[in-house]
Amino acid sequence: MPSTPPSTPRKRRASGPVSAPVSAPVSGPLARLTPAPLATDANGRPVVDVRGPRFAAAVTTAVLATAVIVQGSVGLALLTWQWAAFALSAIAGLAWSPYGRVFRALKRRGHLGPPPATEPAAGPRFAQACGLVVTTIALVLHLAGATTAGWVAAGAVLALSALLATTGLCIGCELFVVAQRVRTRFGKAGAGAGADADRSSRTDRSSRTDRSSRTDRLERARRGQDVEVAPEQLAVVGLDLDGADVGALLFSGGGCSACAQVKAQLDELRPQLAASGRRLRWAEVDAATHLDLAQRLRVLRVPTLVVLDPHGRVVARRAGAVRREALRAMLDDARGARVV
Repeated sequence: MPSTPPSTPRKRRASGPVSAPVSAPVSGPLARLTPAPLATDANGRPVVDVRGPRFAAAVTTAVLATAVIVQGSVGLALLTWQWAAFALSAIAGLAWSPYGRVFRALKRRGHLGPPPATEPAAGPRFAQACGLVVTTIALVLHLAGATTAGWVAAGAVLALSALLATTGLCIGCELFVVAQRVRTRFGKAGAGAGADADRSSRTDRSSRTDRSSRTDRLERARRGQDVEVAPEQLAVVGLDLDGADVGALLFSGGGCSACAQVKAQLDELRPQLAASGRRLRWAEVDAATHLDLAQRLRVLRVPTLVVLDPHGRVVARRAGAVRREALRAMLDDARGARVV
């Protein structure tokens, strides 16, 4: 009679919840090549230090200036390198930007302090895509034998990069804001394209009435009459003036570095106003998302700061960047200010 092999004892399963297996961390050269993901805001959108795009623009300016000056094979090699840097940033994301990685490395080593403010990464990434398009045109012109036109295209990117590096004005980011507004407006128009003729007629009449009403409201504002924002409209953008002495709406957009600076100044001034007995409540409003409110309040650019009294009436307005002292004066004088 054959003997049966001894049975292998079963391992007892541990009681309690079973955790998912943890994958081994990436090691070796791949770990050094893979960048850390960007930080995100409360809505999960990637954000970057406002100084990062200006640092990248400064390096881009140096690279392209050298390329335009020396030209030849060395200049063409530098132009190709800059094209590759734009491609990495635009296609793979700003986390892969070679200049951005240098900037973050300097921050880790303590050469730079904490960020004064952050901004959404979408605008700077769009600007990198614009740079990729123009440098692609420049390289194609070089390959076609039109070297002069190629260097003119490279010089255009050089000029815009120098503008961003020296002033903080990002033309590509501003184009991104415009594109967002156009997409929002055409998206709303396309949503009602399938309505029948009768409904379209009623919609057109209603739209003309709304535009006329909005024009009347803006005209009253120009004459100095108060424009009031209802509590329901403020609730949509997350602002509650109950118990506040002064309120504010900061209209911003993606890639707006000046918006981030005004936002940081409001955060700094809130406790100072509270110490002097004035409670400030404010909310950041995406101008492209809340287009109706932006049009009603005459928001033509970002950033635009609209100051409200406790009843939601507009008492002051300021477009563009604002100094901290001027912002404090606006909030201090909000109670008795007139529409501007």
